[in-house]
Amino acid sequence: MRLRWKRPPVAAGGWLLATAVAWQAGILKAADPPKAGSRRALLAAAQTPAVRAAETAEPEPIGPPPALTLDALEQMARENNPTLAQRAATVEAARGRQIQAALRPNPTLGYVASEIGNEGRAGQQGISVSQEFVRRDKLRLAQAVAGYERDQAQLEAAAQLFRVLTGVRTLFYETLAAQRTMGLTEQLVRLAGEGVGIARERERAGEATKTELLQAQIELDQVRISAANAANAYRAAWQRLAASVGRPDLQAAALAGDLAEHDAGLDANALDAILAQSPELQIALAGVQRAQAALERARVEPRPNLTVQASTQYDFASRDQITGVAISAPLPLRNRNQGNILAAESELLRAQREVDRVKLSITERFASAFARYRTALEQVERYGAPIPDAEIARLLTLRGDDLQAAIDDHPQIIARSQVVLALTTEGYRRGEFGYLQVLTAQRTLAQASLAYVRALAELRQGTVAIQGLLLTDALGAVPSAAAAIPSGAPGGPTE
Repeated sequence: MRLRWKRPPVAAGGWLLATAVAWQAGILKAADPPKAGSRRALLAAAQTPAVRAAETAEPEPIGPPPALTLDALEQMARENNPTLAQRAATVEAARGRQIQAALRPNPTLGYVASEIGNEGRAGQQGISVSQEFVRRDKLRLAQAVAGYERDQAQLEAAAQLFRVLTGVRTLFYETLAAQRTMGLTEQLVRLAGEGVGIARERERAGEATKTELLQAQIELDQVRISAANAANAYRAAWQRLAASVGRPDLQAAALAGDLAEHDAGLDANALDAILAQSPELQIALAGVQRAQAALERARVEPRPNLTVQASTQYDFASRDQITGVAISAPLPLRNRNQGNILAAESELLRAQREVDRVKLSITERFASAFARYRTALEQVERYGAPIPDAEIARLLTLRGDDLQAAIDDHPQIIARSQVVLALTTEGYRRGEFGYLQVLTAQRTLAQASLAYVRALAELRQGTVAIQGLLLTDALGAVPSAAAAIPSGAPGGPTE
């Protein structure tokens, strides 16, 4: 066993503070701090309580990493999953576009000159200032469009958090089930090994044939293959879990959780709660509001903005100061923004139909998720939890009607499989049963136990999916901020 001395935890930079406090408290007594590296310094250090404590400290063994809880993994995901940072950046980008949409055009400063060289003079020279005035609440409407886009981005960020947490919880229970399956297969290896030992003893005593011993050895090899497969499945599940929390280098550790705890109170009415709380549906509704504002903005676009220009010039011929004013506005004769208005009307229709699509999509996914949940719940109830070894030992002491009554008290598949295996093994020891019956009982218990774990995992994952509003894919691609705005929309990219 490797041993390691563990240094007392001291915060970075805290050694200087700890040393200063020690000097003031008289722990390190000296008139003047000795020079570093001097003999006096080495002797003084050798006499310090810290060194004496280090010399007498018991080394701490290196043990396995502590068990990880679901809360700890969720916190890791909040801190490390890249999609959450991407969604936060998308929200900030939308906020920037909202700010930009409300900004008025900058004034334009120019240089004006005319009649230069007339009669050999400099002519009229000066400066001009022009300002475009945006009319018809175009800025307010553009900001409203950007505001609804920001609302959508914030809702997408909330939905992504649901996806990440649901993904982490789903993989947590998948890994927990793989951990338990690995433990079960190890127990089955031990059980099959005991069967080989019993068969060998009976074969040596002349109470069993060589065939029974070979069957026991074959069963042991098959169970070992199952154990190896379970270990590989556990490693793969752990890698997926580590990736979902953004820590692919996370060392595999035991998971602290009870796979058997579940919520059996979900029913078909959960669909109404999902529709009322779903960020997906809220995003679609915000999309309708955004499309309505974009249509209103497109309809006021043909109303021209006014550009006012003022200039002042100095006439070098007459030595007069000349002032000029100009007001201009485009005439909406050919381009009345009819193409963008048509596009905005179509986008509004698409957004309205998107609300219907999302509702149907949620209903469809809920039907599948709820069916899996109900199926897993029924399987878990039928398989039932294993009964303790002490209860098995008690049953083996009973006979006749008392034994039958005790068996009737355990109607679940797992419990009865345990009883059958215990009775068959005991009878095999006494020569009442052949090894084939023991082998059949072992396989029945193994299959039932593994199916029970799978059903528990399906039940927990189904519960997580429904409680997570059917949002999954913790590492799905996040579209860029520019891709969130339709081309040609106010504030969006132009061709």
